[in-house]
Amino acid sequence: MYGLYYRVENHILFKKNKDLYITLWYRLFFIPNLISVFSLLFLCSCAPCLKCNCLTVQKCRLDSLTQGLPITMMWYNVENLFDTIDNPHKNDQEFLPSGLKEWHRYRYYQKLNHLSEVIASIPSDRLTSLSETCEVNNESDFWQMLPAVIGLCEVESKECLNDLTSKTMLNQLHYRSVITQCSDARGINIALLYDPTKVTLIKSYFLSVDSTLQTRDVLVAEIVIPNRQKELSDSLYLFLNHWPSRRGGSKASGKKRIQVANALAKEIHKVRERNTKAKILIMGDFNTYANSKELSMFSSNSLMYRVPTEPVSSIHKKIFSSLTTRSSILCNQYAIRGSYMYQGRWGSLDHFFVSSNLINNITYSTLFVRNWMIDKGKRLGGYQPRRTYLGPRYIGGYSDHLPLLLYLSF
Repeated sequence: MYGLYYRVENHILFKKNKDLYITLWYRLFFIPNLISVFSLLFLCSCAPCLKCNCLTVQKCRLDSLTQGLPITMMWYNVENLFDTIDNPHKNDQEFLPSGLKEWHRYRYYQKLNHLSEVIASIPSDRLTSLSETCEVNNESDFWQMLPAVIGLCEVESKECLNDLTSKTMLNQLHYRSVITQCSDARGINIALLYDPTKVTLIKSYFLSVDSTLQTRDVLVAEIVIPNRQKELSDSLYLFLNHWPSRRGGSKASGKKRIQVANALAKEIHKVRERNTKAKILIMGDFNTYANSKELSMFSSNSLMYRVPTEPVSSIHKKIFSSLTTRSSILCNQYAIRGSYMYQGRWGSLDHFFVSSNLINNITYSTLFVRNWMIDKGKRLGGYQPRRTYLGPRYIGGYSDHLPLLLYLSF
């Protein structure tokens, strides 16, 4: 038995409980005949376009004999995951029971439950080819398709991570966590969840950019992933980012992001000096778009390539032209063009970047979206992520960002 409440279509996981203890101690269900679908049989041979540092495709072929289930990587800006305890050294008063947001324990645990629902729903993103349908139809495949690595930002504390992994449906899993303790004025950090049954964490450390910026550190982790022969592959270096916001205008704030980009590029070069075979995966909320000056400078100087995650993008369609997921269908239905909506327009602030020697390990990439993650009230001129707050008003949703997924095969 999966021992995990997992729902595919019915979008009400936690109804508005009249009692807090119902929220904390809900029953776990087993759904028989679960059709979750992600057995990817596509081996994509991709090549970088040096002009724009985006991935382009040479060929995409079906190889069911050699291709196993991929390792799932996830990035998610979870929108102000604060605990309810006052940190006297940080400006977290807004997210306290007595604060403007009235952030009491019921709302906190509802937020945790919502985030766990998103993570547990990852294997439901049915993926098909033109020639055949591939389904995850047994227990081991289901567990394998749950994220092995999850990068999170806007997390206040280690306690939030512990509650997320132990007091929600995720308590059936084995996630361990790492979190930064940076100089951000509000106390929001970057966090890493990883499944030690799928990946081995060698080391982790925090890259401090500039104390005068009071921005988030970059979380760096070295992991290894067993290949199909159960042997450890080469090291995979993860760089988790949450770059300075666009507050004050894109031009003024862009200078701060360039500082972070330069510091990140220097650290990548140091890693390559120590390990010439190092494979590098960068993920994060960069608070800027793919064609921005700061991202263009960073990707070209450090020889990194952006992996398109928007299913509607022309580059994505060229690379994965024969693939259809439930997320891509919903992106078309709701006209989703990125991971974040600002002033009625979709845009991608969240990105994956990979080194050239990791390109051939990419199986698929996408935004992850479900009906219940989208606000259908058409506020601000269109559909948007169902967020926790809209200004001062409590919505009770998931996040103001959509998560990214990247599938790697070794």
